[in-house]
Amino acid sequence: MPSLTQSEYQYALEYLRNDPKIKSDPNIVDVGIGSGLRQFLRQDSSRELCICFYVKKKQNSKSKKSFQIKKSKTISVPLNKSGSMNLSLPCDVVEVNTVKPSGRFISENGNIKVTTGSVIKWEENRSSGTTENWGVITVAHGLKNLANNQDVEILASSQPGSGTEAFEGTVIVQSDDDENIGGNHLIDAAIIDISVENIRANGLHEPRLNLPFVEEIVPLSNLRNLDDKKGDSHPDGQSFAFTLGAYLGDSSIISDLGTLADLFHASSHLDRGFEEGRSGSIWRIDNRPAFMQIGADSATFNEGYGQSLETIFNWCNFALRRIRRTFVNGSLKYVRSF
Repeated sequence: MPSLTQSEYQYALEYLRNDPKIKSDPNIVDVGIGSGLRQFLRQDSSRELCICFYVKKKQNSKSKKSFQIKKSKTISVPLNKSGSMNLSLPCDVVEVNTVKPSGRFISENGNIKVTTGSVIKWEENRSSGTTENWGVITVAHGLKNLANNQDVEILASSQPGSGTEAFEGTVIVQSDDDENIGGNHLIDAAIIDISVENIRANGLHEPRLNLPFVEEIVPLSNLRNLDDKKGDSHPDGQSFAFTLGAYLGDSSIISDLGTLADLFHASSHLDRGFEEGRSGSIWRIDNRPAFMQIGADSATFNEGYGQSLETIFNWCNFALRRIRRTFVNGSLKYVRSF
C-alpha cells in the first residue's frame, strides 16, 4: 500500500475535486482517500488505499446522467523532493444523504447545553503565582455564536452510574471568533472553562481505569495510515464501534459549517451511532483519543464525520495564547476523554 505524506494527500484531494467532470456532477457530494469497505463494514484488504466518492445516490453503471465512477482512477501526485508519481487507485462509492452538524443546541428550558468528551488543563502566571486551570472542548456550532464569557450547561458524553449529568461552565473562546482573539474557521471547536470544584464534583479529574492521567492523542499522520481502522466511542453512557473510512482533508461536506480541516468519515456499527446531540463526543482508536464528532448523515446517522483531535488541540493552544496573556506556553495538557 503506498504511503502518502500530508502534502501529497492534500494535493491528491485537490486534484480530484478540481477534475471538471467530478466538480460539475451534482450527484457527487465530496471525495476522499482511504480504505475501501466491504459488507458489514469489514476492511477490504484489496483496497487498503482507494478513492472514495461520496454521492447522493448510487447510479446504475448504464446511467448517462452523471460522471461514471470506474473501478479505478489514476492520479498524478507531486513528490516532496522532486518529480511526481502516478497512482492508480481503486474507487469506492458511499451513498450519503444531507450531512448536517450533529451538535446539541438549546434545551427545552432555554438553557444552552453542549456535549463534551474531553478534559484539558493549562497553567497561567498570575500575580498570586501559577494557577492550574481546567476546561472542556466541545463543538462551536452547538453554541450558535453564543457570546464568550456566557455560562452554559455541559453534558458529559459518558458518565458512570446514573447516566449523563449537566454541570456549568463558561465559554472563553470559539473557533468562529475573529482570528485576532483566537478564531480559526477551519476548526469547529470551543473551550469552556470549568471551575476545579465542578471538575472534582463530577469526577472529571479522575483517570479512567488503566489509562494515564494525561492521555496521548493519536497524531494526524498516524490516522491517515492505520492498519486497523476499528474504533469506538462512548456517547450518552453507551459504547459503540465504528470503522474509519476516508480522509477528506479540507472538506465542505458539512455544508452548513463551510470548509473544515482534517475531516474523516466513519461508519457506525450501531444503528444511529452518530445521532444528533453527540457532536463533541470523542472517537477513540486503539484506546486513544483521535477525533471529535462534528456531523452525520441527517437521515440514518450511521455515517459520521469527525475532525482530527490533534488539529483541534493545536487550535486550543493557539487560542489560549491569544486570549490569555498569562498563559504558560507548553502547559496545555489533554487530560482525558470519556
